[in-house]
Amino acid sequence: AETAATDAWASAIDLARNVTEDLQGVFLLVAQSALRGLPCPSDPMIARAYGTHSARRARRLLGYFEEQGLIVVHSDFSGKRIVAFPDLQAETAPGDPNAVEPDMPSAAE
Repeated sequence: AETAATDAWASAIDLARNVTEDLQGVFLLVAQSALRGLPCPSDPMIARAYGTHSARRARRLLGYFEEQGLIVVHSDFSGKRIVAFPDLQAETAPGDPNAVEPDMPSAAE
């Protein structure tokens, strides 16, 4: 609620309009992490937000956002992913792209 009340969140919603409706939730998930200074969501988390289990598809979505000029993806020295939003002047904290979220079942389940 605190983030939603900011001008930066309103700007993120405006930026999300540059992608198709099915991608807006994923875009806003990553944008929220950046605005709140949280670690970059993992590939499994991004995939789940898109309605799939494919980590490859999650990475392609980030690549698509980058091709559109909406984000810049880079890594820190330990290989953790950071996503920067130049138009929002915000970036995520480093996050492990392969991390499994605590409430997500493992592939063996």
